[in-house]
Amino acid sequence: IDLIDLVMPKPMIRLLQRLVNLVVAICMVVLAWRLWDAAGRFAQYGDMTATAEIPIAPFYYIMAVLTVLTAIVVVVKVFWINLGHANTEHEYLG
Repeated sequence: IDLIDLVMPKPMIRLLQRLVNLVVAICMVVLAWRLWDAAGRFAQYGDMTATAEIPIAPFYYIMAVLTVLTAIVVVVKVFWINLGHANTEHEYLG
């Protein structure tokens, strides 16, 4: 994909970066929603690990929250690129 960046105009590269980041953010939000839903079901049923009998729900809640944080970071990257703070040579926020 980096080979395509060499021949694409810079505005097109920024647009592509924004679109990819938006798709990733949407996927992260959907994943967080599904994790939160699963955590609620596990909490309701009282599911635990087989051997240590540790409740599963708190781990799913933690994963859901961290996934939402990931989505927020990706959305910030979209606006960061949109405001022109990012360099098109992939030197934005990591």
